[in-house]
Amino acid sequence: MIYRQATTFDLEALDKIHKEIFNEDNQRWFLLQINDSLYRIYLVKNKENDEVMGYISYQVVETTADMLYFAVKKSCQGQYAGSNLLGFSMEELKKDGVKKIALEVRQTNLKARNIYKKYGFVEMWVIKNYYPEFKEDGILYVWEDQAK
Repeated sequence: MIYRQATTFDLEALDKIHKEIFNEDNQRWFLLQINDSLYRIYLVKNKENDEVMGYISYQVVETTADMLYFAVKKSCQGQYAGSNLLGFSMEELKKDGVKKIALEVRQTNLKARNIYKKYGFVEMWVIKNYYPEFKEDGILYVWEDQAK
């Protein structure tokens, strides 16, 4: 697998994954993110067929990053693409001086929650009805760089 920062050449693939996972069009937003220094989008590609398997996006302000989206194509889930992409993106963010990452996740998304815990994210609190379209609470997770 290949891990790297996304470019404008990846817009169509990113939007296709976003539509599959979140059922919404996001191509214009991706374009804005790719061209704005406050945002980072990282992706994972299959080395054999050059297929984009997933992506993760952040908004970065000074030393804090907020995870905006994290999606892996359904056909590519279970291959560690997402888990390894999270690790790669965290290392890249640390190189940029990020010391804290925050994210919200659906309470029932146990697969994602386990990945976040594996990478040192700590559950901070429950946000009641954070996902009203699903009638579901969200959980705020935070990771802080422990390096001195």
